[in-house]
Amino acid sequence: MSSNEKPTTRPTLGLGGLTINAMALIAPGAFLWLTFFIQSSYGAPMAAQGMWFGIFAALLLCLATAIAYAELSKLYPGAGSSYFFAEQAFLSKTKAYRFARIAKFMVGWASHLYYWVYPGLMVGVTALVVGYMVGQIWPDSFNAAIPSPLFMIVFCPLFAFGVAYICFRGVTGTTAVNTAINVIQITALVVFSVIAVGYRLNHPQGSVGITLDPSGAPITKVIATDKDGKPLKDAQGNFVIAKTPDGKDQDFIVDYSMPLQKGPSADDPKVMVDQFQYHSSGASVVAPHNFNYMFIQACIAILILVGFESVTSMGEEAKNAKRDIPKAVILSLLIQGLVCYLIEYFAANYFLHNGYQISNALGSSAPVGDMMIIVGTWLFGSAAAGKAFMLVQAFTVFLALVGTTLSCMSTGARVTYAMGRDEEVPEHFGLLHGEKLTPHRAIWTLAFLSAVIRSSPSCSISLDRPLKRMTPSRDCPKTSGTALESGVTISLQRFRKARWSSRW
Repeated sequence: MSSNEKPTTRPTLGLGGLTINAMALIAPGAFLWLTFFIQSSYGAPMAAQGMWFGIFAALLLCLATAIAYAELSKLYPGAGSSYFFAEQAFLSKTKAYRFARIAKFMVGWASHLYYWVYPGLMVGVTALVVGYMVGQIWPDSFNAAIPSPLFMIVFCPLFAFGVAYICFRGVTGTTAVNTAINVIQITALVVFSVIAVGYRLNHPQGSVGITLDPSGAPITKVIATDKDGKPLKDAQGNFVIAKTPDGKDQDFIVDYSMPLQKGPSADDPKVMVDQFQYHSSGASVVAPHNFNYMFIQACIAILILVGFESVTSMGEEAKNAKRDIPKAVILSLLIQGLVCYLIEYFAANYFLHNGYQISNALGSSAPVGDMMIIVGTWLFGSAAAGKAFMLVQAFTVFLALVGTTLSCMSTGARVTYAMGRDEEVPEHFGLLHGEKLTPHRAIWTLAFLSAVIRSSPSCSISLDRPLKRMTPSRDCPKTSGTALESGVTISLQRFRKARWSSRW
């Protein structure tokens, strides 16, 4: 290559590599832990009843969008994803080609800004997860529910630039890291799902089960309470165990007979309303129950399923883009959504019972972590083993967050790279590193933004909030919906000429 010749991307990814990179961004190993509280609280006190079916409905909607992206990637393989698709779709129209610049500008900047914000959001969330783990390991020094601000300030830049370095090293290294992370996170969630279902099956109605005491420790006994319902403690500060009429310690008995319980309304505490607490059967988990509940859950589930479209930004690095990228888009969504998400959400919802119900999840800093402590204690026979099991699973959540941040940063850098080549952003973003062949300037810029965006007031990832608030709030909506809807709109214009009979 001459000194005046600009470096270009090299096609190195096959179907497996493309699918793995898209799967890493969807990250079911992370988002069950991160969003279970939100899915339990939105539309409370009843909407959690439709959690599983809402995810299924969202999956069907995403599948329709994935098909649109797959068809577009067949027609227009290249870097930039929806930004590139918008331009090419209008350029192919004799009467509408003049709107190509407007289309790619609007769609490109919507997608571009999303990918510049999202990695920083994940950096902040990862800091909160790691802060929770540190608080569990050293509870006397750190607070698991409210991680140390100083710890997070130090952690965020290190994490952001560490992930950026992996991304900078090249697409082959990124794919290798994402492969390992996908294997680990899927294995971990399958293990948890099997154990959670096993716990429910081995604890029928009326059996002795495990619950958590007010300090979060697993216990098989009932704690005594005073007339106001507050737990009693002895002189040493230990919780007092309730006694049976014959003077023995009272066992905690598992009950599935009251999935709906009366509780005070959020609007008026004097009014008692029905509150959903757990499912009475496996059939109840997968039932839609109510259209409104399903719709609420589907709106949240959309946020955990998007990411399949990210692989379309790697068109120039695919060995056979027209053949493999459409397959990778569909496969990544089906593997992570249809298989992983539906299995793990069924297991988590099926596990719920009177020993750990929705009201407990709403008061917890990490509901899925609590579930892991209970099932780990049951399976391995001690509270210490249950906590160790939870920490191992939490570490796989951290790895999954590495993968989703890495995949998002890689995708975002490539969208910025495509826009830089077209001078929609400063043209130096459209340059590749001479040796690594990666859009290095976009990557390091994203790393810097990710390191500082954690404290952005518009995204509600505040350092003084409990872990249960660590997911993106309504104040920071993902703008990916704009890009997805644009993709669907453009694809509808082009489907009449697309050859549906072409082989994948």
